[in-house]
Amino acid sequence: MTDPLAGVRAARLARDVAAGQLREQALHARGAGHSWDDIADALELTDTSDDSERCGQQLGELAWEWLIEHRPPAPGGRRGMPGSAVWVCTACRARVRDTGPYACHPDDRESGHASGCPRHRAALAAYRDELTDHDDDHDACDASDEAGDDPARGAALAPPIEDTTGHQKGTG
Repeated sequence: MTDPLAGVRAARLARDVAAGQLREQALHARGAGHSWDDIADALELTDTSDDSERCGQQLGELAWEWLIEHRPPAPGGRRGMPGSAVWVCTACRARVRDTGPYACHPDDRESGHASGCPRHRAALAAYRDELTDHDDDHDACDASDEAGDDPARGAALAPPIEDTTGHQKGTG
């Protein structure tokens, strides 16, 4: 597929169809006399005692929230940890850990770009321009953004990236 965004749209459609089928089958199960706890078992939902947002919640309630209220549970083993994704940067061919669009500084959002990556340099330049253009908004960002373009900055914040064989690779 030449346009990755077309792939995103196709995957979203597949996800929506699958989610609709999952909900429909759960409602069939309810109609056949199964409880929400039975459905949670079929979904392989696990105990939430270590999840601060859903501590002590019954598994049937989690199934309801997922299938009816469209609030899926956190992926197993990731509760309480910030989410992240790993992808390959097409500009530098390095594996990058992405923690989402929540932090102000590019190094706090992405780590692992190769030294001199043009995409990363462009993100840093855009960040500096944004600070220059909006000095009044600078307060909204964490004071730690003052550190500038320290290459070790993002690497220190993100856990090491594991390759598909389970061996740790450096982040930068």
